[in-house]
This record gives sequence, C-alpha cells and structure tokens, in this order.
Amino acid sequence: MGLHFSKEEFSNRKEKTLNSMKNEGVDALIMFRQESMYWLTGYDTFGYVFFKH
Repeated sequence: MGLHFSKEEFSNRKEKTLNSMKNEGVDALIMFRQESMYWLTGYDTFGYVFFKH
C-alpha cells in the first residue's frame, strides 16, 4: 500500500498523535472511523462501505 502523502508527513502525523497520547496519559489508540485511519496512516479502503456475506 502506498502512502497518499509524503513519508515526512506520515512521521509528523505519527509524532503528533503519540505526543498527544502521552500528554493525556493514553497508552493505546483504537480507531474505528475511516477518516481517522486515513488521516493517521493513509489507509484507504472501500471495506467500510461494502459488506461481504
């Protein structure tokens, strides 16, 4: 999977997220919203729209 933004941007987003978690005393992050996963990782899928039987 390719990133939809530069590796530097990915590093910045990751660092920003980890710093926020540390400041809030959060040890884990669980993401359910597609928009949040995309913002942090660039992961893009249609999986949340199309369900398999």
